[in-house]
Amino acid sequence: MKTRTLLLGLIVLSVTLSGCQPREEIAIQKAISKVYPALVFVKPIQQDLSRGEESKYQVFGSGSIISPEGYIVTNNHVAEKAEEITCVLYNKREVKAEVVGLDPESDIAVLKLDSEELAEVMAEEGIAALPVAEWGDSDTVVEGQAALALGAPFGFTRSVTKGIVSSTERYFAEFKHHLWIQTDASINPGNSGGPLVNLDGTIVGINTLGIMGSGIGFSIPSNVARQVAERIIADGEVKRSYFGLTLQAIHDFTRSSHLKADRGVLIANIDRASPAQEAGIQAGDILLSVNGEPTDALYETGLPAIIRKLAFLPIGEEYTFTVKRDKEELTYRVVSKLKGKFEGDEFECKAWNCVMKGITKDSTPYFHFLKPHGVFVLGVKYQGNAANSGMMRGDIIVSIDGEPVESLEKLKEIYESLAQRPKGDRKVPVVVNRGGLEVLLILDYELDVKAVEEEYE
Repeated sequence: MKTRTLLLGLIVLSVTLSGCQPREEIAIQKAISKVYPALVFVKPIQQDLSRGEESKYQVFGSGSIISPEGYIVTNNHVAEKAEEITCVLYNKREVKAEVVGLDPESDIAVLKLDSEELAEVMAEEGIAALPVAEWGDSDTVVEGQAALALGAPFGFTRSVTKGIVSSTERYFAEFKHHLWIQTDASINPGNSGGPLVNLDGTIVGINTLGIMGSGIGFSIPSNVARQVAERIIADGEVKRSYFGLTLQAIHDFTRSSHLKADRGVLIANIDRASPAQEAGIQAGDILLSVNGEPTDALYETGLPAIIRKLAFLPIGEEYTFTVKRDKEELTYRVVSKLKGKFEGDEFECKAWNCVMKGITKDSTPYFHFLKPHGVFVLGVKYQGNAANSGMMRGDIIVSIDGEPVESLEKLKEIYESLAQRPKGDRKVPVVVNRGGLEVLLILDYELDVKAVEEEYE
């Protein structure tokens, strides 16, 4: 009898519990409800010049409203080269947005909703205050913690995926300014710029990278994203100090390089004519401290903190660098400079049917090695004047019509002058550096390619 009663009791308890919502599910729904109203579907129309002429295409991304004024944080690769941006709010209303600032080094961008359109939508919808997402502290994130990736994958306006934090210290040499949060919460194309959220409903990361079919995704820690976003909102850009150092961990397993040192960070390379070189610091030195503060990176995961710390030191001030060379400790005084653009500007040479782009150390290191100052051919139009004259994508321009080309501004000046030449006098010698070898081309731009195309349309 007792056994039967106990069995009946267990059946009743099982039925009762089955009708209850699991605690984790409740927590997830609560977290989503805090962030969803501030989640936006970002629809930029981007400009592309890589084929030698301007073309436009629609891309999709995600973002989060982070202030009552309508500022939105998203990825740089979502907003870069955008000629027009439309954001879809939680109530499915569309509002135009403008780019406040871009930071390709961290892959963070800030947008701002158009004030007039936003005010109109809020009045029509009876919205008293714009919903805002709350920043969380990414330093408190630990492996195994639940993570929610919100965004607009594949152009769908809203979705959420659930997983855990797989790693809080993922390092990529290509993105040297911060470590990454790795998660198995699915991050697909279109999720870029959306928030990675904890169960408290706060943003702990900005979704950025996903490896299709692997179930692995990566997010920028919120503390890094917030610092960059605040600088963009304040100044319209992120200014960094430049010393000209390339740093390497004391124990670098990728290169199988292990130094006999228990502190500091290896200076693997120094840029020519950089503040560090001018001060006397040498490649191979071990940097021990800056202004007395230790700079220790025994392993590669310690590099981003040092790089970010040096980058955000006030520009133009003098700093004391202590290095170890052989067995001797040396001190140098180094004055930082403003770091130049991460990526060069682009310029469409319409009469030549090609696009030129400025060379920078960060975005085009190989070209920078061949020619530190100048421009290269980003793209040539098929059957255009440049292509028909033998110009190729990746050519570095050495000189045009005998004039050296050391900057994009100089290229523009030469182009505008040559564009005024009358028909019959539109052939000029162009020297290019192609894979380290100089090649002489005769650029013939007599043909008006666009006019011919329009005639046959």
